[in-house]
Amino acid sequence: MKRGDGENLYKPFKVHDYEQLIILSGLYSEFSKKLTDTADLDFSADWSIVSNWDENLRYTTGSNKPEIESFIASLKNINKWLRKYL
Repeated sequence: MKRGDGENLYKPFKVHDYEQLIILSGLYSEFSKKLTDTADLDFSADWSIVSNWDENLRYTTGSNKPEIESFIASLKNINKWLRKYL
């Protein structure tokens, strides 16, 4: 392996595209089942909030406190689901 090749190897993991990261993690099948589980509509709602985040939003202002709290709560719920697979 040439110097610098290692960086290219990990480049697909250095993205903010959550769906791509779920695919790369090998959890897409489980994620897809969970997302379409009608018994757990909260997960789908949480995902719709979290998946709309964009790295450029870090630099914007004007979000209100309820929006931020909703995002953080949804992120915690998605994170809780992910941690089951660690």
